[in-house]
Amino acid sequence: MPNSKNIQINSLDFDNIRASLKDYLKEQDTFKDYDFDGSGMSVLLDLLSYHSYQQGFYNNMVANEMFLDSAIKRDSVVSHAKSLGYTPRSSRSAKATVDITFGSTAGLSSTFAIGNRFNSTSAGRSYLFTNTSTGTINLDANTVGAGATAHISNLEITEGSLNQTSFIVDNSNLNQKFVIPDLDIDTSTISVNVQTSATDNTGRTDLWSLAPANIADITNTTKAFFLEQNRDGKYEIIFGDGVIGVKPTSGSLVTITYLRSNGADGNSLSTFSHGSGSNTVTTIFNSSGGSTAESVASIRFNAPRVYSSQNRAVTPDDYVSLILAQFGDIRSAYVYGGEDADPPQYGRVMISVIDTNGTDLSDQQKREISDFVSGKSVVGVSPVISPPDITYLTFNTNVFYDEKILLTDQNTLTTNVRASIKNHVDSTVGVFNGDMIRSKLSAAIDATDESILGSVTSISMQKRITPFIDATQTYQIKFNNPVEHPHDGHMTVLTSDEFTVKESDGTTYTNAFIDDNGSSILRLKYRNSAGQVETIRQNVGTIDYHLGVATLTNLRIMSISGNSEYIVFSAPLSISSNAYAEKDAIIFVDSNASGSITVSALSEGSRLSGVASDRVSSTTSYTPPPTSSSTSSTTSVSSSSSSSSSSTSSSSSSSSGSGY
Repeated sequence: MPNSKNIQINSLDFDNIRASLKDYLKEQDTFKDYDFDGSGMSVLLDLLSYHSYQQGFYNNMVANEMFLDSAIKRDSVVSHAKSLGYTPRSSRSAKATVDITFGSTAGLSSTFAIGNRFNSTSAGRSYLFTNTSTGTINLDANTVGAGATAHISNLEITEGSLNQTSFIVDNSNLNQKFVIPDLDIDTSTISVNVQTSATDNTGRTDLWSLAPANIADITNTTKAFFLEQNRDGKYEIIFGDGVIGVKPTSGSLVTITYLRSNGADGNSLSTFSHGSGSNTVTTIFNSSGGSTAESVASIRFNAPRVYSSQNRAVTPDDYVSLILAQFGDIRSAYVYGGEDADPPQYGRVMISVIDTNGTDLSDQQKREISDFVSGKSVVGVSPVISPPDITYLTFNTNVFYDEKILLTDQNTLTTNVRASIKNHVDSTVGVFNGDMIRSKLSAAIDATDESILGSVTSISMQKRITPFIDATQTYQIKFNNPVEHPHDGHMTVLTSDEFTVKESDGTTYTNAFIDDNGSSILRLKYRNSAGQVETIRQNVGTIDYHLGVATLTNLRIMSISGNSEYIVFSAPLSISSNAYAEKDAIIFVDSNASGSITVSALSEGSRLSGVASDRVSSTTSYTPPPTSSSTSSTTSVSSSSSSSSSSTSSSSSSSSGSGY
């Protein structure tokens, strides 16, 4: 026992604190031979230990909450973000685009006013949509007089119910706050009116704007408001002081209009109704873009990056920070300068994004992102939203285990291996720069159960190509990774889905497909009515096995078998290579193709004999694990992003984690 007159506390654990107090007292002559556990002193030791434990806990909590990167409580994180000039993103309402045909022109004007209601239903739940901008009503041709109809084209409607709250300005109250009472609002829909009095109708059309990020752009005549989130999670409107922005006079009526949002729940709606049954609503774009309020982890990640960007898009990190902070439905993004495109597109910045479901964005979402970054990009630089280069993977896994060590059964082991694969996939691929490393996948599988002796996984790659129908085209299929091909003359490795093709002589072949001859040449074949394979052309292109690039020439595709929107090209990943996702490429685990998991037990005594053992095998069909947002078998992925402006050839990547 150390001879010390000081209390030795090296841990805030209750038992350790108590033991340290006992050691300290035993060093005192008064308690040298005292029985602490058998006396009333034990109660006092417990009380003091509990107090020390609790005090230490609170001290640690206070210390953690003092810093953005260690704070846990949302109000602490929001407070730190406020000091960086960052306002956490609210819920975002889904948006849809519709056409309306009115069954009657009675009572219609030429302008479709803001605030009209549209209804939609999904899974027994009703959703309300509203137009937040006006539309132009056009009289349909040849429909004058009785029975006349009119229409609106490409009207954008936003999910949420329209709400309003009002305040009377009292400048004598220095603590007056203009707090929006609802929590689940979409701050992008906020509009603020300031009237000099409740009877001043002229102010009803005087909209004040959200203050620009650059405070130097705000003068004493700028009718602007600032937006902050308070400790309760509600948003607060703040006005200028007469120097930086106009200061409303006492007695003024402040009216705040906004939408209450259901966030991501409003996505993927396709059917809408409006007004009487005589009106027809045609959906142009299904609802999309809805997202939940920004999480604590997302605020912690985005706040310092948006601060460093100073609300402008110049460097790669600027683009990534601004896009992730503004759009909660974006999982991952990659941005690079147009000079790095193939072919080069000078004066442009290329942006590849995927949403939280791991899919490409709708046209409406792409337009919103383009409009957003256009206002923050360098003058002369035009943003271009380009689709990500997606490669899909499937796994076939063989697992070998010691039956004497396994404590469960083969079915349970298979289930646990499947879960291990899912967890590994969730944390690695599905984001830009997310690679599939064979050794790490094997390690994750082997760590599933102590009975597992080893595993072997073969990986197949897929590319989904949307062809030009009834047009002779050249297609390039980039797997972005080497294809398994040990030597020339090796067996066929590349295959495709079936389609209908028309040759130059006018002959049409159904059930056509592509394969290779094992020596870099691609062939066009088909299955005849008897199911036999015949060759249409011996040379329809080439494949570079090392680069994983296949080129098809002079191919006129008429349709795709099974009414699919794309043709799947498949090839095995080289057994000596990992699957890498570079630049705007991204890897997903295929949601439709079935892989397999085979578990094989070593027979009893085989490990002692030193000879090849018989194996008791169990094979189960394996479908890749589902995403967190659906019940399909697509692998769930986390957000990451990177960016590059056209003024630099560099790119960067950063992960937002947790899907934000």
